[in-house]
Parts: sequence; structure tokens; C-alpha cells
Amino acid sequence: MKLRNLVTLASLMVVCLPSYAGDFCPTLAVCQRQAKAGSAVAQAEMGLRYQTGEGVSQNVEKAYYWFRKAAEQGNPTGLEEVGTAYYRGDGVARNNQKAIEWWKQAAEKDKSSAMWWLGYIYSRENDGVTIDKEKACNWFKRSAELGGDQWVNGNNPSYYELAACYYHGEGFPKDDAKAIYWLEKAKEHAGDEEIDEIDELLNKIQQR
Repeated sequence: MKLRNLVTLASLMVVCLPSYAGDFCPTLAVCQRQAKAGSAVAQAEMGLRYQTGEGVSQNVEKAYYWFRKAAEQGNPTGLEEVGTAYYRGDGVARNNQKAIEWWKQAAEKDKSSAMWWLGYIYSRENDGVTIDKEKACNWFKRSAELGGDQWVNGNNPSYYELAACYYHGEGFPKDDAKAIYWLEKAKEHAGDEEIDEIDELLNKIQQR
């Protein structure tokens, strides 16, 4: 599906920016100083800067280094991004089981995007991970119920994924009313291309 492809593409970037990005570290110098002094928040932001190339040369190894520093202090963004690094092989060898372990730690701290990652990895073919629709849909549900505040523009992709779970009866019994509810939530923040696909699924529900 187009929407799923767009979500996959987005997942290769930064799917959830922390609320402190650009506020806690107004300059690179401040960020570096605070990170070296042991601030987990600044360490996570340094990771984001190296991940995206914001003010520094993009470097996945350095990004991983700072994310790991933040994660070791229990920072949710650090925990999630260490997991994502293992999933993508950014700065470390790819290892889906380690990715899951780190994402679960972030999820325990109510990191919505880490929950989405867990739903994503259990819902699709991935090396060393058995597809488990029940686990996937439950993670999408937990993420969706946290809302969109943690997501850029409030666009939580778990809304659509959870709607699809209810539509197909994967992980939960089929429930068109719940599928429609979550599709409408997804539609509130979707772009034109995503809206077309949401409407397509809404039409399928109304016609069956």
C-alpha cells in the first residue's frame, strides 16, 4: 500500500523528534558541552544532529555513540534510537533481536514511536523475527492510544495500522466501527496521498 510505503520511508529517517530538539541545545557548542557533562537529553540531541547532519557532518557511528550514552541513562529517545540503529545497521551490525530489546525499554517509558517500531517489526518479514500479528496489533494499539503529541505534526502512523488490524481481524476480532474510528484519527493529520488511501479503506468497510 502507498501509505505503508510512505511510513516505511519515514521510518528510515527520524520518525519522532523529541520535544526538546532545538530548544535545549540552541547551538552546537552548548549541545556538545552539555552532552560531555553528562546530560542525557543533550546526548540524545547530539545523536539526532549526527543522524540528520544538522550543524555537523552526518555520521551514523557518532550518532550511535551519543544515542548509546543517552540510552545508558534511560533516556527514551536514546533507547529507541539505539534500537533503530540495530535495525538499520547504522553504526553497529544489524541485529533485529537487539533492536526489539532496546525498543521495548523505550516503550516502557511510554515512547510512542518505539511502540510503533515494535508493531512494525512484528507485522512484516524481518530476519530472525517471526511475524506475529497479535503482538504487532497490540503494540500499534498502545502507540495509537498515546495519541499524536510525540509525533511530528501529530501524525501517528499507528492510527492507520491499528485501523487495518481491526479491518482485517488481525490481532483483534474484526470491528468496522473501531476501524473507522482510527481511520478518521489518521485522516486528521494525513497528507493528500495518505488521505486517498484512507478513504479507499473507508469505502471498503462501508461496502462490505
